[in-house]
Amino acid sequence: MGFTLVYHLEFWNVGALDPSGQYSQVVGRAECTSNCNEYGGDEFTGTFSGGPNGEFIVNGLSFNLRNGTSTTASVADTSVTFTVDNPEAFDGSWNIETDFLPKQGVDGGLVKGTAQFSRNNGETFEDIPADGPINLREGDVIKTGPNSRFIIKYPDGSILKIKSNSKVTMLFEGVQIVFGETWFNLKKQGKTFRLVIYQTVAGVLGTSFSASHSEETNETKFDVMEGSVEVTLPDKGKLKLNPGDRYIVNEDGYDVTEFNYADALKEETALIETELAQAKLNDNGNINKDESNTQEDKETGTKTTPFLNISTILIFIGVLIFAVIFVIFLKRKK
Repeated sequence: MGFTLVYHLEFWNVGALDPSGQYSQVVGRAECTSNCNEYGGDEFTGTFSGGPNGEFIVNGLSFNLRNGTSTTASVADTSVTFTVDNPEAFDGSWNIETDFLPKQGVDGGLVKGTAQFSRNNGETFEDIPADGPINLREGDVIKTGPNSRFIIKYPDGSILKIKSNSKVTMLFEGVQIVFGETWFNLKKQGKTFRLVIYQTVAGVLGTSFSASHSEETNETKFDVMEGSVEVTLPDKGKLKLNPGDRYIVNEDGYDVTEFNYADALKEETALIETELAQAKLNDNGNINKDESNTQEDKETGTKTTPFLNISTILIFIGVLIFAVIFVIFLKRKK
């Protein structure tokens, strides 16, 4: 008797194809439920055109979703039903932008220490100035030095702190932690934040937690302080972490213990406003208005202020009065 597989689909973004050509992503999982003979199933990824009846393509095969819940396809002459794990993603206005990272990017700033960024997937790096934030887009890499901290504020108010000796890559649907330590405070906006870190993929929907990875020990750690985090286990299964859970995974396997999360949460949240000010970020997570105007002035070579407008008007009126007086004087002289 053959083994039985159950297919699942999960969408990280249910929006349509964006102008830059980036599709939404669909993650599929084949789970063996009987007669498995040590076969644990497979995980696969593909692209998605958007919408509850959109098309997704996996390994060159094309399927159409039905009402955001499932689809049936023929695979190796066998009818296979794919079930969507998160159909609630298609509730309401599914076609609005659901990526955490907007197409125009977000701004991040240096809180202390030193940091560098790369626009070419880490091939070359430039120093991040300490006197103002920079704009970050999909694929950009941030690398911090010793005793350093870099902070990013997303448009919805979500916060990402990148701590010392860390390297992080920006993704449309979240971030990838190459190594180092990070802290997140994510708002509940109906969007799933995807965190890729070593052999672990985490899905987050509004929560506060820290995540770190050590290259030396190949150890990954999650500390959950608010909400919940769902992590992919080494055996491709999934585990939901709740406040107070500390998840550690390394070459020997994984373990979940408890920690005092209240103090850690209080300490990190208390620093947010101060760190945003140090990084020169305003409430919208964009470059401060004054600095933005200054940058625009540099690019255009002009700067307009109310005082300049008033001065120009007064000069124009003065010249006009002088011209009138001069004309009257000439007429009288004749």
